[in-house]
Amino acid sequence: MKRLNVCLAVGLIMVSVILLSGVVHAKDSTTTYAVTITNLTRGQIISPPVVISHNRNYHLFTAGQPAASGIAELAEDADTVPLTDHLETLSSVFHYAVAGSVIAPGSSVTVEINTKGGFRFISTAAMLVTTNDAFMAAKRLYAVPWKSVVANANAY
Repeated sequence: MKRLNVCLAVGLIMVSVILLSGVVHAKDSTTTYAVTITNLTRGQIISPPVVISHNRNYHLFTAGQPAASGIAELAEDADTVPLTDHLETLSSVFHYAVAGSVIAPGSSVTVEINTKGGFRFISTAAMLVTTNDAFMAAKRLYAVPWKSVVANANAY
């Protein structure tokens, strides 16, 4: 199993992607990643995040545009059901998973996600609980097993 670590913090939300190599990949084989999300904030609880593997055609949301299906409910009420129901209908999404618990400051949660072939992008989103309509997101991280990637994520 590969490892994909995602560290999140409000303000300076940092996404650290570490993928361990060692498995030969066929174009259509499924690869499972353990996505670890660590809350680096001082007092912000993060709702159970939704982690999504998808192809280049999927966009979790576009800043400055009306919220995509399910994002408003996630940001306002930490309700993942409208988003996951929407994900079920999309051919651009291969797999999604929802963490089983909130992430307290200084804590982590790990979610397993499957990828394959053209579905090598991973995105995640969760509500910043002590707000009434903010969420964090790391979008379109490219999952490759042979290198580490560090990217910034944002609070919206």
